[in-house]
Amino acid sequence: MRGNLIVVSGVFTGLILALSPVLLLGQAHAADSRDQDLLSACIGGGARLAKVRSLVEQGANPNATNAAGDSPLSFAATYGHMDIAEFLLEHHADPNIRDQNGLTPLFGALINDQTGIADLLLKHGADIESGDRYRQTVLAHMASAGKIEMAEFLLKHGANVNARDDTDRTPLEAASTTGQVAMAGLLLDHGADIGAVDKNGYTALHKAASEGQVGVIAVLLKRGADVNARDHVGQTPLDLAMVFRKADAAALLRANGAKPGRAGAS
Repeated sequence: MRGNLIVVSGVFTGLILALSPVLLLGQAHAADSRDQDLLSACIGGGARLAKVRSLVEQGANPNATNAAGDSPLSFAATYGHMDIAEFLLEHHADPNIRDQNGLTPLFGALINDQTGIADLLLKHGADIESGDRYRQTVLAHMASAGKIEMAEFLLKHGANVNARDDTDRTPLEAASTTGQVAMAGLLLDHGADIGAVDKNGYTALHKAASEGQVGVIAVLLKRGADVNARDHVGQTPLDLAMVFRKADAAALLRANGAKPGRAGAS
């Protein structure tokens, strides 16, 4: 059993938090204490399957949630308990149940490298394009975190490489923001739109420049990104590199023909 639950908070910050299972349980929404016991049992795994089975047979709700919106299936998926996940799905657990951040069990499985459980979830109707409360898809989260094998799994199963969140950011922009060089290449190999713009008019190159991600900048330029693309206020990637004082990024952009776009920029 894993000692920590891994949760990614904010796909475009790449922040990873490890939280104690005791803290995560909270208080089940359902009044029946069997639901709370079921949530606890689904963290245990292994011999806990017998406990899970007994609780469900006694009337515990397979779709019970705690205060954070975690469900028995989300715990089983996160901790890699295939036997418990199979049992819950056979007893009408919702593969698309969401926690308070809008994340589904598919996210929990893949952020913890559980492709077997992810495959099981997809076979039971999990939505591969399900987004969190900001409409960031599981692929966008994997892109931001640099989880290549998990991204490959999703792409193999038909995930939309150009899916957009509620600010029109794509998985390529997510990878570019957090400096995921190999991920950027993978997404481009699978048809990512290198010129896609978000609601600010930023391309992936704009975001890589603003964060000083020189490795990603090099990949994007090699793959044909417009070095002088302008955002909605006329800023080029070079402008952003200068504004955020990313000297190495600015130098690389200039070496590839970048020009400032804003009036009076130098």
